[in-house]
Amino acid sequence: MANTRKLTDAERESAKAILENVRQQIATAATGDAPLLWAIRRYVYIRLQHDERGQPRAEEDPEAEEVGRAEG
Repeated sequence: MANTRKLTDAERESAKAILENVRQQIATAATGDAPLLWAIRRYVYIRLQHDERGQPRAEEDPEAEEVGRAEG
């Protein structure tokens, strides 16, 4: 199991403040539009996952692979 660093109380309070700020900014940007609120939350969620795990690999073009074999 990975050794995960735990936040101190002060760090946790700082993280909570950041989270509350982001929530307010998302709500402001959504201007009461529930589907937009969901879409913005989803966008931010996915980007944070990319920050944590890295960007997903781009799928390669299968035709480009065939062309490479034909030329080689």
